[in-house]
Amino acid sequence: MKNIISNRPNWHDFGCIPLRKLCDEGSNPFKPAWIQGAYAWFFKRLPKSIREQYRDRPPVHGVAIAGPPTRFVSFPMALREATSEDALDFESGRIGFLAVDSSGEQDQGNETSKNDGIKQCAYDAARFVYDVFRKLKPHAGFPRVEIACGTAEGTSLSLSAMIAALCRNLKIECPNTIIATGCWDAKSKTLSPVPQETLRQKIIAAVRYGYRKFIVVEGENAQNEWDALKKMGVLPPDAELEFIEVPTDPLMAIFRILRELPNGASEEMAALLGAFDLRFLRSNAYGETDFVVETLKPFVDKSLSNLVQHVALDILCRREMHLGNTTEAERFRRETPQLSRSEFPLGRLGSYLKYEEVASKIILNMDLGVWEESEDSRLARRILDRLEGSIQDHVADVEEIRSALALANSEAQRLMFLGRLNASPETILRAWREFTRFAHFWSEIFDYTKFAGLPNETFHRQRNYCVQCKADYWHLTKKTLLEPNLPSGFDIESVADAFDLTAWVQCEAMSQSETGATLTRFFELADAFFEKHRGYPNYLPYEKVLLYRMGTDAEQDLARTQLSQAIHLAENTSGESILALLAIRSAGVLEDFAKMERIYGSLPENSRLKKIAAKMVENPMVVGFLGPY
Repeated sequence: MKNIISNRPNWHDFGCIPLRKLCDEGSNPFKPAWIQGAYAWFFKRLPKSIREQYRDRPPVHGVAIAGPPTRFVSFPMALREATSEDALDFESGRIGFLAVDSSGEQDQGNETSKNDGIKQCAYDAARFVYDVFRKLKPHAGFPRVEIACGTAEGTSLSLSAMIAALCRNLKIECPNTIIATGCWDAKSKTLSPVPQETLRQKIIAAVRYGYRKFIVVEGENAQNEWDALKKMGVLPPDAELEFIEVPTDPLMAIFRILRELPNGASEEMAALLGAFDLRFLRSNAYGETDFVVETLKPFVDKSLSNLVQHVALDILCRREMHLGNTTEAERFRRETPQLSRSEFPLGRLGSYLKYEEVASKIILNMDLGVWEESEDSRLARRILDRLEGSIQDHVADVEEIRSALALANSEAQRLMFLGRLNASPETILRAWREFTRFAHFWSEIFDYTKFAGLPNETFHRQRNYCVQCKADYWHLTKKTLLEPNLPSGFDIESVADAFDLTAWVQCEAMSQSETGATLTRFFELADAFFEKHRGYPNYLPYEKVLLYRMGTDAEQDLARTQLSQAIHLAENTSGESILALLAIRSAGVLEDFAKMERIYGSLPENSRLKKIAAKMVENPMVVGFLGPY
């Protein structure tokens, strides 16, 4: 390299200086001050055995240690032109640096890198991180990427770009002990391992520059390559490097990377957790796995802000509610720090927190047996009235309208459960009014939820809620509720899950049509759902077929056989879970009154759930029309 040591800091070339050259130049007191400071930073990081080799060229005495700017995240580089022997020379390791800044609210594209071959992948990977934050922080802006390295190509700096963007949004610095390599697949928007033939060079570069943690993409087989290099004697005997694997799913990768970074700004951490909630819990992608618990565990640490703990514990609470673990859900709710009005952020993140919290409290109360009006339900109605006013005045954004719909649905479910229990058409009608309160905005809301990637918040799901309510009202009055934005029925071929299939059964029952051959298709779909999971909600279609006495005697027998195998009907059904009420209802539909009594007896004395169960057991002939969900 010619004139590699400039008078001004030149981090583009610093990571490409051969080891001996760097030691010669950096230890020379007549060289530029920046290279002396950079060498002092570098020398201190070397393995002890390498420092011993260069003990005759120590850093200049008294020089200030000055490594790369803290905005940089490092990435290792492989030498394309290197021969096999060169590639395994400890002195041939190279690194580059990358930083991400924000360009405001207009996308400035990727015109910030002098390396045309690599700038697009770095920008795309950083853009993914910004898009995650923008879900609940719409003013997060867009990335502006700076790359400081010699000649480079490929996409392996993408993971470093993600880390840099993450640090920028969290308002933190990346520890200078971390280096990363991982490729970005623009088509699938996922991460992938780097080519195996370059990995050994990159490991050598990481060791040469004194990094302690090497973040790679799962499937990289980095540890085996490390062991091979050690065995070959290429690495110093005292070299140490910890490999950290991140998933190929970039959002999952973000949460693994967070464990290696300092705590970020409170609102930004909360926004990340909110994005995780929207992606994994509300889409049911991983809601029933331990992955959620493992991911959120670091965020319930009491050293973190109340806001961050609040969001993490609220997500865990709702996960347990989804699984029917009422006791665990209540425990997480008790542990959740309560936020004062001043602690709620402004904008979309604040709306998400305020409205989701109230909605989840109503659902938790329902699972605890609080179906009568409570302070939480009164608060929900006050918020709904205020939001409805904002919507009518055209000052509410679509996220607020979506939140209003979720809150109205929660309150409607409470009223529907209560109306069933008390056989009250008036209460069911109140539930209907809440379910349809924002019907004029359904199209706008569900276009937004589709764009936001919320597959559990769809028109189908809203239709299913309304069909449930219509069926309850029809059972009590033999009258049909109408809503212009809601079709009266739907084709069984459009059914996507057990909720859809349950609604289809209820529509058929209300229309009193002859299902004929269609019931054959019903069993094909119902059995397919049931084989995947023999619990809630996949047994509900069988329950409704029995309840409405649809099909032939043989088909009724088949539905009875399947329902009796449902997980929630097992003898060990927890007496402290809402699932106990569902089990009582199903046992009643099966006319297994002895099982109804056993499950009722398992409920804690004087609990709200037992009081509800008492009404159900007292009315065994209509118990199928009672109960929640």
